[in-house]
Amino acid sequence: MTQIIRSLRGLWRTERLLFCIMTVCIFSSALLMQFSYGLYQNYHVTLLESEDDLKQISASVADGQKLRVGDVREYIRALPQEITDNVTNFFVPVYFGCLTDHIDRTDEEWEALRREYADLLYDEIPEDVWQEDNQIGQQIVDAEQGRLDLSEDEIERLWQKLLDLRAPYREKDIQHHIYGYYEEEDRYLGSIALRFTYRNGDFAPSDLYQDNMVKNGEIKDGDRFFTKEEYATGAHVVYNAGNDDVAAYLKLDENHISMWGEPYEVIVKKGSEAVPDPPITAVPADCYTPSGDVFGFEFDRNIRKSEYDTMRSLAEEIMPGVLVFPELPFPDNDSMYLSRNIMLISALIAVLSVLNFVLLYHFILQRRSRSLAIFRMTGCTAFKAVRMYLGECFLLGIPVYLLGLAAFLLLLKYAFGSIFPYMAGAFSIRVYAAIFGMYLLTMLVMLTVMVTHHVRQKILSEYYGREDS
Repeated sequence: MTQIIRSLRGLWRTERLLFCIMTVCIFSSALLMQFSYGLYQNYHVTLLESEDDLKQISASVADGQKLRVGDVREYIRALPQEITDNVTNFFVPVYFGCLTDHIDRTDEEWEALRREYADLLYDEIPEDVWQEDNQIGQQIVDAEQGRLDLSEDEIERLWQKLLDLRAPYREKDIQHHIYGYYEEEDRYLGSIALRFTYRNGDFAPSDLYQDNMVKNGEIKDGDRFFTKEEYATGAHVVYNAGNDDVAAYLKLDENHISMWGEPYEVIVKKGSEAVPDPPITAVPADCYTPSGDVFGFEFDRNIRKSEYDTMRSLAEEIMPGVLVFPELPFPDNDSMYLSRNIMLISALIAVLSVLNFVLLYHFILQRRSRSLAIFRMTGCTAFKAVRMYLGECFLLGIPVYLLGLAAFLLLLKYAFGSIFPYMAGAFSIRVYAAIFGMYLLTMLVMLTVMVTHHVRQKILSEYYGREDS
């Protein structure tokens, strides 16, 4: 160690400029290696955060506008395949009142149904009644789907309690479910939930929707569901005939209901929805989603900004002013490209700094060839010479590297933190140690190869060259 320190002092006295340049190389390497890693982690976290909300999008129907089913079908057909293939579920809630607009019943038939299912007509249902109704209904659903442990008798008592609660307001309840709004207030309350996908130029049933029905216990795995052919051809079929009130108004026979003046086959009679669910291809083009409701998209992968721009521009072209798309937190491409470039440049500078240090030290060894030859002549082995000069490099390199690390920590606290908010969270003692270890290992390998080669070849050739003269 004494010889190494003495040699390093001699280097400072004889090669002060090169000594300073080597110090700067080590210092800058330490600084830039930490910065490079921190910048990458900051970029990575920023990218992940920006993608969190890019798999589910809901475009709202603008005030005073109607989203018509015919326009929805035209819009989806116009979307590029790369977008439609990525959509696992389209969701369009269609105003339920349009169903009864098309049902061909006489006034006498409607009145008979109303007398059968309605007793009293009240101007409004009290809020506490609605809340109690919802609580009882949720208990029944939870019990039937196994989330609440109740006996059959207890479930039957809940049903009776629910019917007794609704009895004074039966007419209001029917208007809510059948017309989708209170007639005297002309207020929208109900909708048909259309869930579907679009594959290879045809509308298709949503596998995601079917899987959810299986998970909720509404249908069993392998039970009858919509087929691709039914969607492609617009077949008159429905999943779920609706609740008792709805079925009473729409029922034609045990297996069919009337929708838009046409018979529809019921493929599954009961479901969670209060209204029937037909394929979108079997819904009249003039049915609509009212203002305030949404047109939903669920994606398999995060949607890109270019795809989202295409969706918005096509919507404005096909149905101007109807849909309002939310502003999504897409990553700023310019910032991301800049981060990538800075990261690559920083890593390159760090590598070049190490290489530059090795080349500088090689130059110093060449200038000290005469002294090295003397060491050899006085009995210094090649191994001892290599060990001495490696020790000299690391005795200089380690303290200077730690100074560079300290400078980075100060910059991280007082400068970088405000510019790169996730950089500080990327570091720990283990990370600092790993970067330091990689730097030392890189220096050790490159210096060992260079110094060993120089000691065994260059110094010996200098020695024998002088002896021949």
